[in-house]
Amino acid sequence: MTTMVTYDHPAPAFTPGVFPDRQQWGRVLKRAVHAAGLTQAEVAEKMHAPLSTVWRKLNGLSPLYIGEVFELAKITGTRAEDLCMEVQALAEAEAGIVR
Repeated sequence: MTTMVTYDHPAPAFTPGVFPDRQQWGRVLKRAVHAAGLTQAEVAEKMHAPLSTVWRKLNGLSPLYIGEVFELAKITGTRAEDLCMEVQALAEAEAGIVR
C-alpha cells in the first residue's frame, strides 16, 4: 500500500540548476541552531554524534545527509521543508537570481 503525502500549501518553485552547497547548508543550519538557543555541543549530544562531526557539518566541511536534515529540524523545532526552502533561497540569492 502506498501512502500519499499532501501539503497544505503549494510546493515552492526552485530554479533548475541551482543547488545549495555545503557551506550554504551549514549557514542555514547554524542559524536554526542559534535560533533554537542551542549550542553545538547540545546538538551533538541530541544527535548522538561527536562534537567534531557536528562542527564539520555546520561549517560545510562534511557532507550532510537528508536524515540529518530531518533530525536537525526536529532538534531545532523547525520543519525540514522550511530549512530546505531557506537554503534554496540563499543559493538562488548568491547565484544572483531575484524572485
